[in-house]
Amino acid sequence: MKPYECAISANELIGQLPEDLHYADAFAIKVPAEYRIGPVGMMCLFFDSIPAWTKALLAIRETLVGWIGLKTATGIDMAKELEEFQGQEGQAIGLFHVMGRGEEELMVGESDKHLDFWLSFIASDDRECFEMKLATAVVFNGWLGKLYFAPVKPLHRLIVPAVLKRMARNLMEDYQNPAYQR
Repeated sequence: MKPYECAISANELIGQLPEDLHYADAFAIKVPAEYRIGPVGMMCLFFDSIPAWTKALLAIRETLVGWIGLKTATGIDMAKELEEFQGQEGQAIGLFHVMGRGEEELMVGESDKHLDFWLSFIASDDRECFEMKLATAVVFNGWLGKLYFAPVKPLHRLIVPAVLKRMARNLMEDYQNPAYQR
């Protein structure tokens, strides 16, 4: 199982965002069909699959951007939010607020003074395999967004495939986890 880059489809919620995006990408990974879960379960699996090195980078991010007045997840009880999360409009895990939901997609995101971002968890399958897809879209809000995203972009392109690989492994090792069956 290896993550791969793929296209964002026009029939996906994230594919229906305004066309003035400054950045968009999608990565996916396939696992055997018997491991199919929904997009809400995928989001919970995502948070369970973030590598330690990525968590360390996020902690640095929280400190640095807090100094310049950007939104942070500091003080948010993410474990409680994960436990209660059902993927409904208005719910959030950290800075990831539910912005749209379809049967096979959960789109989350946040708007801040430097940029707006969206992340979609897209579940699709056929008889042979189940595909977990993470699609990202970003709009810069001025020069601060461009400056912020310059170092984030290459890290993002490393982190998302790494998280997807861990998601596949964790799902197959702990498929019965109730958090993934939402």
